[in-house]
Amino acid sequence: MLMAIDDHNRYIGAHQVQATMASYFCPACRQALILKRGEYKVAHFAHRDLSACDQAFSEGESSTHLAGKLALYQLFKKPGKIQLEPVLTAIDQRPDLLWQHPQKGMIAIEYQCSPISTKRLAERNQGYQSQDISVYWILGPAYYHKSLRPQTIQRFMQAGILSFYLPSDNYIRCQSNWLKADFQRLKYCEKKVSGLGKESFTNPVINLNANYQRQKLQQLMLQKRVDSALIDYLYQQRRRLDQVPDWVLLGTTFGLKVPNWHFRLVIWLLLAPFQDQTVLTVASLVKRLQPYFILRPEQVFPAVKAVLLELQKGGYIGLSDGRIKVFHLPAWLD
Repeated sequence: MLMAIDDHNRYIGAHQVQATMASYFCPACRQALILKRGEYKVAHFAHRDLSACDQAFSEGESSTHLAGKLALYQLFKKPGKIQLEPVLTAIDQRPDLLWQHPQKGMIAIEYQCSPISTKRLAERNQGYQSQDISVYWILGPAYYHKSLRPQTIQRFMQAGILSFYLPSDNYIRCQSNWLKADFQRLKYCEKKVSGLGKESFTNPVINLNANYQRQKLQQLMLQKRVDSALIDYLYQQRRRLDQVPDWVLLGTTFGLKVPNWHFRLVIWLLLAPFQDQTVLTVASLVKRLQPYFILRPEQVFPAVKAVLLELQKGGYIGLSDGRIKVFHLPAWLD
């Protein structure tokens, strides 16, 4: 841990300590601490008897974590008041930073460098929510330097943005606007920012070729890696999966449990019965498509709406007052 209480009951940071012979105590359990610092290690405190403290989760932190949250403390000093490792006794939690922002209120900043379970993450978020404290998760180098799964991105992103901090930087790296085309790596837009504000992101460039995508889908079929029930259903409709419209193969929606071609094929099949009718609503379509997403419900609507706007732009459907009018859908191959 980086913060302790001295003999005069004052908070003091390990980086501020001058007299190494003074006594220091844990802010949570009030047990004695020892100061550790060396030529290569970040100065920090550690318990003499770890078993006596309920806040033991702060022990054993890596040098990257210690250096990172100390650097974030310096980065967020203005505007507002910020505390390093404050103890929130009401919820038995100790955020890395607690920021009293003049406009946004209390914000807990968690610098996450190691893996954390979904359950533990939810518990910490719920704890802050119970105290009307917003929380920002900033991920460390271990997360930044690996290809994150969509499920991991979804867990940590806030307002559509995923934030990273590397101790070697003096800025935060923000990622947003993820696009996931079938048979391609995940793409996104990244910006370097000096704080946590509202940033605007452009969409990354992604090039798709329907013929190439169709060939890859045919390979999956030959390898029997496509749900046979879907193939059988299409056969009963006198259709073949390898003859889907080009439009089905050109999706880039992020946050799906299934490939984009599968998702867009489902949309085509759901819209097909409503040719020249306007009884289908956007809300009902979103509800039908919810199970295909790993995203939270409030994130699904804009994702589906983006696909519908694409169909509208192509002249396939019309959108008015939350209702969908199907004119003619993209054609299948002969």
